[in-house]
Amino acid sequence: MRKVIVIPKAELSTANTFCNSIGAEGETFTVKLYKSTRHTHYICNWLVTEAQASEIDEYFQYVYSDTDEALTALNLKFAQPDIDTSDLP
Repeated sequence: MRKVIVIPKAELSTANTFCNSIGAEGETFTVKLYKSTRHTHYICNWLVTEAQASEIDEYFQYVYSDTDEALTALNLKFAQPDIDTSDLP
């Protein structure tokens, strides 16, 4: 089963530690999310076992089955790439 987890930026370290304790390896949360232009959250998309899913549902506040649902519910967006305008007239 797939879980989409969103965490506040301040919880990055503890969230990664928790995920490693239930079977993840390394940095689970690497994708930044933005509210307006401010980096406020991270998101991960993880294929988990039923046991992991149960622990995730108990530990995290923002758990979804779909990325679009998560972004819409929390009014967040992925980063917009910086546009290089140095060569424009």
